[in-house]
Amino acid sequence: MSGIIISVFLLAAYLSFGRKLYYLIGLKKITGLVYPASFALAMGFAGTFMVVAGFLKLYNQYTAYLLVVLMCVVSYKEIKEIYSEIREAVSGLGHKDPASSMAIAAALVWCIYLFLTALTPPIYYDSLTYHLGTASQYIALGGIKDIPGNIFSYFPQIITMNYLLCLLLSGAGCAKVFQFYTAVMAIISVYGITRQYNGSSFISAVLLLTSPLFVLNSTRAGVEVPVMFFSMLLLLFVMMKSEEMLNLSDNIFIGLILGLAISAKYTAVIIYAFFLIYLVYKFVKKKEPLAGLFAAGIIPVLVMSPYLIKNLVYTGNPVYPFLSGLFRGNPLLASEAAAYVSHVSGFGPGMNMIEFIKSPWTMTINPMLFGGDAVAGLMLVTIALILTGAAKRVK
Repeated sequence: MSGIIISVFLLAAYLSFGRKLYYLIGLKKITGLVYPASFALAMGFAGTFMVVAGFLKLYNQYTAYLLVVLMCVVSYKEIKEIYSEIREAVSGLGHKDPASSMAIAAALVWCIYLFLTALTPPIYYDSLTYHLGTASQYIALGGIKDIPGNIFSYFPQIITMNYLLCLLLSGAGCAKVFQFYTAVMAIISVYGITRQYNGSSFISAVLLLTSPLFVLNSTRAGVEVPVMFFSMLLLLFVMMKSEEMLNLSDNIFIGLILGLAISAKYTAVIIYAFFLIYLVYKFVKKKEPLAGLFAAGIIPVLVMSPYLIKNLVYTGNPVYPFLSGLFRGNPLLASEAAAYVSHVSGFGPGMNMIEFIKSPWTMTINPMLFGGDAVAGLMLVTIALILTGAAKRVK
């Protein structure tokens, strides 16, 4: 029970402090955006705080509790604001149409099921050896130190740092509940995207909430759901701003979220590339300020810099275990990197743009290339509907 209470306080701290950061950046309060955006910004702050605490060898419960308490104290005004919004939302539930009411009821039932699932002990291989395993090793060491032989300790760790905070607060159960919170924020983002398309928002949220692959990853510690969340949040943001000129605050926000995505998983550089192309288009086509494009391009590197610097110090390669052929370093580390890259090269859609475009089809007919998690054929129908909706929106 104490773990659940701590998890609720952690959620309050993230939403309130994240909202304070949201306002400090200079963003306007937009319904449907402020909650997931606040949660994401708090993830970035807490993760960066914990990595700095790790460098200072301050991994203990006092550091974790002090961080959460201070986040709540400095954002007391935002906590009152959120409380008022929740009361207003609850009072308005009785005025929904029957279809929306049924969708809300289904979503609540399924969320309760996922929450209870999140309370079970972690058994997922990646969670035990990587996401929670590396964090546990850092806690045992009292801070961030080189861990030779653990190749996962050299990956980007913004999500691992959030899990580490959860482990210090209340153990692995808190980390899994945190993953559940991230999944809820992803659902809210998809809900918002559907509203931008004038679609059935509640239905889209329920469809995502009941997707087997999404459900599997929603309650096990990993980076897949966080990266998906950051992607959907960015998509929602640029859709909301599509008819406007992006100001500096907008570009700072985009840069921060792109930085979080890359700091969660190396392959999120694909997301960075796509959004940067979009921003270049906005700069060329709509004559938007160069400063905004520069901010969105440079900030992600700054967000990821602690992990790049750590790798450079420990291995001589800032993006270890990748591109090891370009950097001179320890021959043993280079050998381990080559073995790992050879292993993972057999997964995924391939290494060229054509294979990337075909990846939804490949993922559906050959799920073993993506770790064996089954993907329903309805995903292809969903993509077709999205493209159709986009075409109508352009017209």
